[in-house]
Amino acid sequence: MDDEGSVPQPPSADSGEANTEASAEQAQQFLNLYLLKEFRDFNFTDWFGPPRQVKSPSNAVAEAFRIRPPCIPDPYLFSILALTLSPLYYAKYLESSRMKWSLRDYVLSKLYQFLLVACLEGSTDPSYHKAVPERLTAALNHALPEGSPHLQLLAQLDWRNMIDDYKKGQNVIALARVITKYLPKVETTPVSGPKLATGSKAAVGRIDPFPMPIDAKWEDVCLVLTSEERVQITVGEEIETRNFADMGFGDNRSKGKNAVEAWHLLQSLAANCGKIEKPERFNAQGWPRIEKQVQTIRTRLRAVFRIPDDPFKPFRHRRIYEARFRIMRGGSYNT
Repeated sequence: MDDEGSVPQPPSADSGEANTEASAEQAQQFLNLYLLKEFRDFNFTDWFGPPRQVKSPSNAVAEAFRIRPPCIPDPYLFSILALTLSPLYYAKYLESSRMKWSLRDYVLSKLYQFLLVACLEGSTDPSYHKAVPERLTAALNHALPEGSPHLQLLAQLDWRNMIDDYKKGQNVIALARVITKYLPKVETTPVSGPKLATGSKAAVGRIDPFPMPIDAKWEDVCLVLTSEERVQITVGEEIETRNFADMGFGDNRSKGKNAVEAWHLLQSLAANCGKIEKPERFNAQGWPRIEKQVQTIRTRLRAVFRIPDDPFKPFRHRRIYEARFRIMRGGSYNT
């Protein structure tokens, strides 16, 4: 038995939607894989070590919605949600399944799984509990229709801001309906090549994979920061120069003009031979912030280089992050 206990029955793919949903949304209903135990058990983390399977985080998600400051959600939980929702682990699930489910079926079913317990805790009314599976399904259908480019970006879902909005009075189903608010913005028209984010109204969030040699490892990746905004990437004979937005580190609040905090931590890694050490005495709120930034670096670099292993070595004695890839400052960094 997984940690959800008894499994509420989600609506079948051909069932009617709630009366409040438009008929157009009925046509795009995803196939909910939640009833499959092997699907509910398919959850992974790379926190403090190589990727490994863990139990369903649904109860932990519900607890994260419940807790109040100064307590903060466990970064370990966010690592499970990000890795399990990634396109890489969708592909791994397909390898283990006899059926060829779509990416949309997979990620929406996972969101349904992760949010269901939190939704059920929203009321003690039995009629509300009965309606939750259909209402949550309809909300996810509405938010992420077939063909949505956001389906590729759910590993980057900003759970912290979503949880903060819940604590401001929103309910979980309402948040699910606008879940793209917590995802990187995407291009509305097809583009080719790396997207250079600017301060214009152009959306950001596109990450183009680096052309990797076959069987390349993190140890083959070399990052040389040539300035506060640009990095030269070398893997074997492949060399490219990208800016922070091309690498997925653009801040959507500034439409890519500014970098997120994780980019600044990457700069610190370059200045410290690829290492970030936990001080003897550290503000209790500060280290979890760094841990979150490290997880962002993991997610973005995996999206760029498509290497499934952890880009960081095991967290020795829980005191130091050390990159498996080479990272340094170039001679032009301060010029």
